[in-house]
Amino acid sequence: MARCLVTGATGYIGGRLVPELLAAGHEVRCMARSPGRLRDLPWRERTEVVKADAADASQVLAALEDIDVAYYLIHTMGGSRHFAHQDRQAAEVFATAAGLAGVRRLRLRAEMRLPGLAWLELSVSRSDAGTVYRQRAFFHPHGLAGHLYWWAVSPFHGLIFGRMPLNVAAAAARREFRRPGRS
Repeated sequence: MARCLVTGATGYIGGRLVPELLAAGHEVRCMARSPGRLRDLPWRERTEVVKADAADASQVLAALEDIDVAYYLIHTMGGSRHFAHQDRQAAEVFATAAGLAGVRRLRLRAEMRLPGLAWLELSVSRSDAGTVYRQRAFFHPHGLAGHLYWWAVSPFHGLIFGRMPLNVAAAAARREFRRPGRS
């Protein structure tokens, strides 16, 4: 089974994902800015909880140590007029740290208003032959509206997500990610 890190475990989706992962036999670590908010949850004693702010690269990197699959479910709930920038910045910090920590799979919850749940899964595997990047999009429709939505947009899915791997590779080449302390 996998060692999973769940961010946003105090939220609606994260709070429901953790018990599902535990029931499937996975080891779960929850990353929270305020770990005390997890104290009274029925599954709390079966998880490891680490305190970390998603905008702090060193805290995120420590939370991701020895993790196979990371779920990024954080979404800033307003608070300032710059919340979209803060969301993007935290997601970039998290994605970079996940790459440095050697996380095999990163799952991101889509922030779109859809009649269903949407996930984007990114995975990177390394071998002697090189690095392989894979991405998969998941959509679990809710009701007739969800199915109609899927049938309407599925032909365009490749156009929307097709260039994403090229953009990720170009960004990685520009940044040249390195683990701190290594040359």
